[in-house]
Amino acid sequence: MLKNLQDRLLHALLGFIFGAVLGAAGWWLYDGGMSTRQYGAQIHLGVAQWIKYAGGGFALVGFLFKERAGSAVAGAAAGMYEAQRGAGLPDVPRWLAIPVLLAVLAGVWYYVRQHG
Repeated sequence: MLKNLQDRLLHALLGFIFGAVLGAAGWWLYDGGMSTRQYGAQIHLGVAQWIKYAGGGFALVGFLFKERAGSAVAGAAAGMYEAQRGAGLPDVPRWLAIPVLLAVLAGVWYYVRQHG
């Protein structure tokens, strides 16, 4: 019985931590006006409320459903990502992304070599 309660409390804590990260991301996207999908009025709750509500919600999921809280957090994060990605952001072809990434890495390497 005590082990079961400890497991539930641990999963609730993990749910709160990762839910708080999602809450901070939600605050940045929707209250900070950084969302590419939101064109109307912003939701003015403040970062503390976003973290409290999102963290508390996922803590409840962690307490009730234990290891399924990870799937819930991952699903919410994937939903936020897909909602933003589907907002008309350019879909960069892989053949173009790889040379650009290599050029950036070469520039960082050169800078570190010269100033390091």
